[in-house]
Order: sequence, then structure tokens, then C-alpha cells
Amino acid sequence: MVVEEEGRWNLVLPLPKVTLCSDSKPLRRRRDAVLARRAERARAQQEEYPEQLRRAAAQKRAEHEAARPVCAGCGTKFDNDRWENTRLSPEPGPRWDPNPRRD
Repeated sequence: MVVEEEGRWNLVLPLPKVTLCSDSKPLRRRRDAVLARRAERARAQQEEYPEQLRRAAAQKRAEHEAARPVCAGCGTKFDNDRWENTRLSPEPGPRWDPNPRRD
């Protein structure tokens, strides 16, 4: 539609109706659907979280046991006290001597 205003011609187009009211049912339904999907995802993650913790703890225990050293003589695995002592002892190799011999 063309309108003349003070000697100028302006093109006036009808604007589409946009519903911005919070009482609009389609917008409310869409929002409620999005919120319901988010809540469902959060609920599923919350239910799965203890199982994830249990699996991680089991994997950590399995890795711990796999790394446990074995006695070279008899083949038995070291108990926790013995294993801790092996971690604290120095590596085999040349020892540092504070009083070297002078020949």
C-alpha cells in the first residue's frame, strides 16, 4: 500500500502478527517441551552418575592390582605393606658413597 505524506510517497507494508504474550499456548507448549526434555536428560544423567562412579572405582582397583609386583622367586603377589616398602626403597644401581676411597 502506498501512502502520500506531506508530499512524499511511502510504501507501507502490513506487519505480520507476532505473539509475544506469555499466555500464548503454542509458545508455552514449546517452552514446556524444551524444559521437559532438559529435565529428562538431567534425570537420566543423575541416575547414571552413581554407576559411573562405581565403574571408575572398579577400574582404578583393577589397575592397582595389575600394577602389583610379584616375587621373582616364588611368584606370589606382594601384600600392600610389602608393596609400599618397595616403593620407598631406592632403585638398584650404583650407590653414592660419602667417603670414597683414595688410593
